Amino acid sequence: SPISIGCSAPFVTITPSVTPTLTNTITGYSWSPGGQTTAAIGATAVGTYTVTVTQSNGCTASASATVNQPSAVSVTATPTNGGTTPSYQWQINGVNAGSNSNTFTSSSLSNGDVVTCNLTSNAACASGSPATSNSITMTVTSGSWLGTVSGDWSNASNWCGGVPNSSVDVTISSGTPFMPSLTANSFCKSINIAAGVTLDLNGKALNVSGTMTCLGQLKGSVNSSLYFVNAGVAPGSFIMDMTSPGSSNALYDLGLDRSGFTLTLTGALKVAGTVNVVSGTVACGTNLTLISAAAYSGRIGTLAAGASITGTITVNRYSAGGTTGWTFWGIPMQSALTFQDWNDDFSITCSTCPNGYPGNFTSIYSYNETLPGVWDASGSYVPITTISTSIASGKGYWVYFGNGQTN
Repeated sequence: SPISIGCSAPFVTITPSVTPTLTNTITGYSWSPGGQTTAAIGATAVGTYTVTVTQSNGCTASASATVNQPSAVSVTATPTNGGTTPSYQWQINGVNAGSNSNTFTSSSLSNGDVVTCNLTSNAACASGSPATSNSITMTVTSGSWLGTVSGDWSNASNWCGGVPNSSVDVTISSGTPFMPSLTANSFCKSINIAAGVTLDLNGKALNVSGTMTCLGQLKGSVNSSLYFVNAGVAPGSFIMDMTSPGSSNALYDLGLDRSGFTLTLTGALKVAGTVNVVSGTVACGTNLTLISAAAYSGRIGTLAAGASITGTITVNRYSAGGTTGWTFWGIPMQSALTFQDWNDDFSITCSTCPNGYPGNFTSIYSYNETLPGVWDASGSYVPITTISTSIASGKGYWVYFGNGQTN
């Protein structure tokens, strides 16, 4: 028969017993931590909870209650014809454990562990000794964030059932002492992030093999990554933290491998590395920006059959002018852009350009690959003559940037 242990939330409901003095009535409750104002609360994490009760005459009184981790599970063997002093050998998954006692106690059992007891009778003429008990399969509820020790995702004491892996569904509720922060590349199956919760990716990668339900937010950086790995379920959706736009709402990589399913971006996201869609669809609306700096350059990975990105993508590009002030630019996808779309970001000069033609200086050239000869043959570099010219997809341009530009 199964035995269930673990950390289902709430652990316990706390209800204060309050008797108003004389004819006064209770006008309010205030709980800490959490700030709830109800007469009773459901405690979702271990710790001390304090309530302050206010009466109609303005007087207040406070009381506290402490919620502890669930106690260890105990299993008791009841012998039949065991004699006066039978011996007991407990086993977990066939491996000896515990002591020579009719009771076995443990706080470290895992989900699916099987507990049995081998009993040796000292009764005279006992038959069938030693005898093996029926097996007890443990069901341990895991994946609930407790946050009682710190915000370290990789600290087992912060979780019910230990640090989750790719087969564990994760629930992160509000009101815990610490919010979670990744300290190593981490894994989970489905993940439910409650309203008011911020999960800090902290420069690490989170691999999700189930569905993400995000009523809270993810705090990212240009070193953080999020991958929805191969699984036959919808990836869900997420929203990034906007405390520091351009930083806390950034990822290095965003990966999706969910054939037939769609990942929806419900808020602004900036990607410094690669949006890699192996299968499925990323529906970005107008929320996706590929950002660029001296150390990184956001891009779209190769889209195989069955992979797509829908919506409008904003592309930023950083280019260093270098010692000569010239750099190479282009656009990798089909668009209706003309040089006018670049001219509103940096100054372009040519024979008919609105910015003029100082010293007969043209600031953008293309390269004519059809001309024979070496790379610097006369006529190989073709100057633009008007900013109304379309920017050809996949074609390189030699652009004068001076000391560098980000656009």
